[in-house]
Amino acid sequence: MGYELIITEKPAAAKKIAEALADGKLIRETENKVAYYKVTHKGKDLIIACAVGHLYSVAEKEKTFNYPSFEIEWVPASEVDKNASYSKKYLTVIKKLAKKAESFTVACDYDIEGEVIGLNIILLACKQKDAQRMKFSTLTKPDLVQAYATKQKTIDWGQAKAGETRHFLDWLYGINLSRALITSIKKAGRYKTLSIGRVQGPALKLIVNKEKEIKKFVPVPYWQLQLLGALNKNPIEAWHEKDKFQNEKECLEVLEKTKGKDGKLADISAKQFSVAVPVPFDLTTLQTEAYRSLGINPKQTLEIAQNLYLESYISYPRTSSQKIPKTVGIPQILSNLTKNKEYTELAKKILSGKMIPNEGKKTDPAHPSIFPTGLYPKVLDGREKKVYDLIVRRFLSVFGEPATRETVTLKIDVEKEIFLAKGTRTVKKGWHQFYQPHLKLEEQTLPEAKIGDTVNIKEIIKHDKETQPPKRFSPASLIKEL
Repeated sequence: MGYELIITEKPAAAKKIAEALADGKLIRETENKVAYYKVTHKGKDLIIACAVGHLYSVAEKEKTFNYPSFEIEWVPASEVDKNASYSKKYLTVIKKLAKKAESFTVACDYDIEGEVIGLNIILLACKQKDAQRMKFSTLTKPDLVQAYATKQKTIDWGQAKAGETRHFLDWLYGINLSRALITSIKKAGRYKTLSIGRVQGPALKLIVNKEKEIKKFVPVPYWQLQLLGALNKNPIEAWHEKDKFQNEKECLEVLEKTKGKDGKLADISAKQFSVAVPVPFDLTTLQTEAYRSLGINPKQTLEIAQNLYLESYISYPRTSSQKIPKTVGIPQILSNLTKNKEYTELAKKILSGKMIPNEGKKTDPAHPSIFPTGLYPKVLDGREKKVYDLIVRRFLSVFGEPATRETVTLKIDVEKEIFLAKGTRTVKKGWHQFYQPHLKLEEQTLPEAKIGDTVNIKEIIKHDKETQPPKRFSPASLIKEL
């Protein structure tokens, strides 16, 4: 009697699925150091085997350096890329296991790339026309058991064809344009390997345009006046209300007028403003926030998030959703987070409330936003711990209330010239209490004072400045722009 062969995208996922579906003992077998798992689930024999990402690559049917070239096909990745030679043994194991299988299920990541990986394995390695499809957003046991119980009868053909089309276009567009560049340089008497593609091209265009802006930029001089003094024996700093003087003569006239004079507090005003609750992380906002708060570049953030997902600590990270549906089990996640002492009190506060998240507009038909599963992590290295903490605190924050900040402005009159001292502080923490380590907020409180108080001026400083050119892209801002 045959078995059902379940194909996963990565070895770690195969182990997680096997552990989740095993009703009894899990049997691990290896061939040429490639592991696969035998389990019984509700009386049915299953074998869970894995790929290591893409086992097939797009290549020319006839290997030439012709331009243009349009005759392409899928071939084993190990045959066209020496860096993918390790994938050959995984493909060999899947082919062997497929011969005795009576049914097939794809359990790769549920996205375009995962669908293409599964499609090629089913069509080319297993020699099948279709397969069943498991869909899940976390690698926790409840989600995997549910995904198996409700699996689709076919792969997601729309997603599979979209992914296949993307790979074909990447080759047809990227390889042909790259060859055109190399050929043109060669005809000019030089040889250099160059590449271009559907992402490289737009990214390079953005960078070049930005560099042109910077080179065209002509700095414009301006001047500012800074007051340093004391109010009721407390140090105070203020800036002239004009902010930027475009005329140095005017600035010098004010400086001369106020030289050696003290000031009077002419007015005190306070204005409160609300700071909106953030929305859940999609991949782009996770990458940009990790770069801003932690200094971790986008590529490293994705790698770390992928590892956290494979360890069942967070949901699938390659998502464009900013939604947290009720089906993810919000109360259970929060309850699990209370077992981690770093989040105990914060999670309890949310559990005692309405537990309604502030969601963004962006959706993804395949996956919800990025959220923690609530499983208590084993030892994480420094960067993994930081990214995990960022994800947990963002998740907690979206259940908070708006924060309230207050800006107090003091108007200081020096010989009818007005200088402004401003201080901003938080008066209601709201969601800030959940996200605190990742906030860059200055809490500046001004001295207690009343209108008419004297401001003893130590000095008024003239600052010679000039406008600055646009900033170059950072890795995070470039990804956001793309």
